Amino acid sequence: MQKLKMVEKHINKCADVRRVGDWKSVLRELDATVAAGADSSPQLFMCRAEAQLKLHQIDDAESVLSHVPKSEPRTN
Repeated sequence: MQKLKMVEKHINKCADVRRVGDWKSVLRELDATVAAGADSSPQLFMCRAEAQLKLHQIDDAESVLSHVPKSEPRTN
């Protein structure tokens, strides 16, 4: 339960700094989110790529995009 709370805290902080365009802080919060245990979310990969593009780190963004895990198709 504690691990989930830490992941949620970092994801929320990431969303807050993303909203104001603080891209270096977005990357820091993403690193903290991964360290807390959320390391395979396609959304986190996409957020990292966006931040790197905004910081003109084109090669790093391309690398991130090439490693995005495939999400499972939803069945209803």
